[in-house]
Amino acid sequence: MIIGITGKSGSGKNYVAQKLFPRALHVDIDTIGHAAIQEPTIITQLFEAFGHDIMNGDPFRICRKKLGQIVFSDRDAHEKLKDITWPFMRNQIILYFNGYHNSSVDYDLVLNWVLLPLVEFWDMCELKILVVRNDDNRFQSLQQRDGITEERMHLRDQNAPQFENYNYDFIILNEK
Repeated sequence: MIIGITGKSGSGKNYVAQKLFPRALHVDIDTIGHAAIQEPTIITQLFEAFGHDIMNGDPFRICRKKLGQIVFSDRDAHEKLKDITWPFMRNQIILYFNGYHNSSVDYDLVLNWVLLPLVEFWDMCELKILVVRNDDNRFQSLQQRDGITEERMHLRDQNAPQFENYNYDFIILNEK
């Protein structure tokens, strides 16, 4: 079974995915996005799009925090980032799908991403789950994980899908 898990940043998607589907193959699409911005051709495109201020001291490394400050506060910049990184990310996800469909082993494939409802892979999910968590708990989690301010959390939320516009098989309230 292909399972899609989505929710706002810091809602606990990874936590819920691991607890509900411990034996599944988990595809954290954020991790694929982090790998994308380490690809040399993508780094070049990112420098052209956002300038060299996004460097991490090393001329061949992107500072995710600096890039995030740009793209999470500007919808056009977010779209530009998506246009640059999505082809790489999409190809990586297709590799997981191919492995899943060609495997002789029976297992579940879990896709996990805040933007999952916006891409074609959402329609391929046989089970769709939304994880919801109150803003105070999300902020605490994001502050520990990413060191962001509450204002930055709300800027991230502005670029997230309008989750109420999608249908889910389950909505899970994460009170942790």
